[in-house]
Amino acid sequence: MLNKLFTGLFVTAVILLTMSISKQVNALDDFDLMYYGPDVTVDIGRTDFIVKFEFYDDTESLNRAWATAVGEDYDPEEVGVRAFATSTPMSDVCFVHIVPAKFWDDREAMTILGHEVYHCALADHVMPETE
Repeated sequence: MLNKLFTGLFVTAVILLTMSISKQVNALDDFDLMYYGPDVTVDIGRTDFIVKFEFYDDTESLNRAWATAVGEDYDPEEVGVRAFATSTPMSDVCFVHIVPAKFWDDREAMTILGHEVYHCALADHVMPETE
């Protein structure tokens, strides 16, 4: 029990330290498989990285963590992410913050998880150029 507590405290300390360094924070706020459209591509920035998960019991806790990660005050009326990833180009460790799936075949939760792992590869949404 104490080992889990110390591990949790260590992970929290690492997250806070990571968030204090220049970082990239990405979030999925609206689940829709075609939200960005077929012309938005994925540009992978790296292929060697470690993924660590920070699980939350509910979306309110997740959204409070999101507000802290982006340096904003928590406002339940404005914040509404489904998950987010924190990473830096200087570290090969990426943290995915998410509320875990409630059942094994939860395709929406699995898709959100995969989306965030792409952000761990320093990928961002590459929007097509407009003319």
